[in-house]
Amino acid sequence: MPPPPLALSLKDLELKPNDDKLQQAISCIRIYQAQAIRLAREQQEEMCDIIKSHDYVRARTAKIASAHKLYGRTMNALKKKGKRVENLSWPIYLILSAVYKKLPKRYIKLVRRLYGTSFIGDYSNTYRTLL
Repeated sequence: MPPPPLALSLKDLELKPNDDKLQQAISCIRIYQAQAIRLAREQQEEMCDIIKSHDYVRARTAKIASAHKLYGRTMNALKKKGKRVENLSWPIYLILSAVYKKLPKRYIKLVRRLYGTSFIGDYSNTYRTLL
């Protein structure tokens, strides 16, 4: 049996019921729990760190994914590395997918080129079983 994934729940974020971040946080927690068993430990840590530090939050000016700071950092890093897609983070892709309904086509193509897919499966039942 595989080792249990890192546990992450809404309680870990210490948000108030009326917090503006709540809906985005719920989406990120759900996508983390859906994918955690498929992530390497380093990816789990990366995703948990991003979520716990609230870096998933959409700024009011970031109405589209390409305006989000995580997207901007990713694309800037790719430019510096000569578009080497091995620097593309699956956890960041998951988070952007959680907070935006639509991601830029170019970004999805890069994700597919590195990971072979952009499909996000739901393994949350297994996640809960392993905890």
